[in-house]
Amino acid sequence: MELDSYKLLVKKAFELGFKVIEGQNNIKVYNCFDEIAFSKQHLYFYLEEAGKLIINDNGYLDLFSSPLIESGFSFINGNKKEITKSRLWVSSGTWLNNDTFIQRDKILDKRYSTLVRFVKKIAPNTEVEVKAQNPMYEGKKFINKVYITPFLLEKINSSEYDCI
Repeated sequence: MELDSYKLLVKKAFELGFKVIEGQNNIKVYNCFDEIAFSKQHLYFYLEEAGKLIINDNGYLDLFSSPLIESGFSFINGNKKEITKSRLWVSSGTWLNNDTFIQRDKILDKRYSTLVRFVKKIAPNTEVEVKAQNPMYEGKKFINKVYITPFLLEKINSSEYDCI
């Protein structure tokens, strides 16, 4: 999803009660949409009511134990004529002491599902040719089903850009 569509997703996250975090270390927490400059390709949606934000000893966000959803938008590389894929992702839970698995919070699960349904509305699941990044395939393209906005699909279908 390109930046304009991604901004709609971020607005939806705020509507659902998330705070938005930029960076994995030296983090910035945003409480409203207008504060965000969108200078980074990835943001995290933090649901405070689902638990505490956990920072590891090394100063980085704990993406598995914190109630976070990773999100991002596709990068359109005009020089290489490539469009990167992005994702909306949440950890299913975390292990404590390597023997106890803690499921993610149910309220986070419900809000994540709401965001997924929203993404599916603005970026329908569509078959596209995706250029393999493994040098073994020498730029061969494969058909993949991806969630893609009409704007990006048009760029790929017109052969103006490759999806990677």
